[in-house]
Amino acid sequence: MTRRFLPLPALAALVLIFLRQAAFTNLIFARGDTLLYFYPYWDYRARTLLSGHLPLWNPYLFMGAPFLANSQAGVFYPLNWPLIFFAAPVAVKITLVVHLIIAAWGAYALARRACQLEPTPAAFAAALFALGGYLTAQVEHVNQLQGLAWMPLTLLAAYLIFHPPSPALPRSRAPIVHSSLFIVSLSLQLTAGHTQTAFITLTACAGVALQSLIQNTQYPISKRLLGIGYWVFGILLAFLL
Repeated sequence: MTRRFLPLPALAALVLIFLRQAAFTNLIFARGDTLLYFYPYWDYRARTLLSGHLPLWNPYLFMGAPFLANSQAGVFYPLNWPLIFFAAPVAVKITLVVHLIIAAWGAYALARRACQLEPTPAAFAAALFALGGYLTAQVEHVNQLQGLAWMPLTLLAAYLIFHPPSPALPRSRAPIVHSSLFIVSLSLQLTAGHTQTAFITLTACAGVALQSLIQNTQYPISKRLLGIGYWVFGILLAFLL
């Protein structure tokens, strides 16, 4: 059991080492969209919410522009709410560290369950995803990195909907638990404010579902169609949320 879960704190430590300057110094990301786009948005969002109002309108951009309607502002993303008490540069550093850890843990769970990898290679796969060039290049696009961090868990939930539950989970509760995980992770992707990431994830989930339908021929067609029903319901409810 210890060997199974030891990679989780190890991956978190690896992320902290990788982002040591962001995590342990007063340095900030001072270039690109982080500096010119997200810091002002995050500062205005925090000040408005702390004053007890929803940031419907941004009077400081052009001659005024919608703010709440801009999904990239991330007003409704739950993990942004505790960060309104920090200065924007500090809040951005916190969210980058937290979401790279979420990405690593999610990729580890996906590799362990869906790919049937042992803990060590699963941890290696998770490190490649969380600290690889594609994800870390998005430090200038905070909302995109936030959304991508939930991709592995969303894919894992889509996989579990179409596969037998683990022995630790009662068979009768498995569809509800897996569908709930899918709904929550996809909803978090959408509220993070980068819709393209959610569309990319859903395309990958469709591939997972198709592969599962083809492979799981030992299950009756009614059971496989029920899995599709749970999947479609999860997508609809996530968008409604």
